[in-house]
Amino acid sequence: MFKRPLFPEEYEPVAAVEADSIDEVFEKTNHITQNWENNKGVIALHTFGKQHRSTSVGDVVVDDSNKPLICASCGWKEI
Repeated sequence: MFKRPLFPEEYEPVAAVEADSIDEVFEKTNHITQNWENNKGVIALHTFGKQHRSTSVGDVVVDDSNKPLICASCGWKEI
């Protein structure tokens, strides 16, 4: 049985992103035309020995009001 990691204990921050919407955060943290670490408005928080992957289902974004949102198979859900 798959058990989703506990937030925030089992999550690790990987980036600070300047964006106008949660959808823009998703776009800026995906490898579309280049490695997302090179996108304008993105500051990658490097963890020794780890490569960053694109944002996907199960990833969490914390917005400006400190509200965590989890990436769902369709859109975002509050957790």
